[in-house]
Amino acid sequence: MADGNKSKDRQPIRPRAPLRVRPPLTPTDQQQLWDVCLAWYPHERLVLTLLLEMGLRPREVCALTYHDLQPGALTVLGKDGRVRTIPIGDETQLALDRYLAATLPSLRRRQDADAALVALDEADLAEMVRALGRRAGLNRPLSVHDLRHAAILRARAAYRKGDDK
Repeated sequence: MADGNKSKDRQPIRPRAPLRVRPPLTPTDQQQLWDVCLAWYPHERLVLTLLLEMGLRPREVCALTYHDLQPGALTVLGKDGRVRTIPIGDETQLALDRYLAATLPSLRRRQDADAALVALDEADLAEMVRALGRRAGLNRPLSVHDLRHAAILRARAAYRKGDDK
């Protein structure tokens, strides 16, 4: 009969704490990053544009090679293993041109089109983004996902504007 009282011995189920959702980067924060990044190194500017304008995932940024560059587009191996071609935005094109002007002489010496475009792994990329946020004077720690999320929200807002007509 003691087995019948098991429900009394159980601990009550405590509700889980709500997930902490980080607020998205505001347009002011994004503009602050753009304004400050004009004076940064070409590879930092390129990383910022790939994440904030193009909305690439960290793994996609780290896996980009010179071979993935096409006129006006990037070829990216996505999370699901599918290859997709993404049109390059204006800011990304400017950053890419500046970056290539700085790195192309060394690439020609190596003759290696399969070399990584921005020789970083995901941990280095995350640290670079945190440092960029500190230099921009943001009032919060900046993450790679914050930049991708901001790019996705901007794209959704632009898409919805076209639907109102």
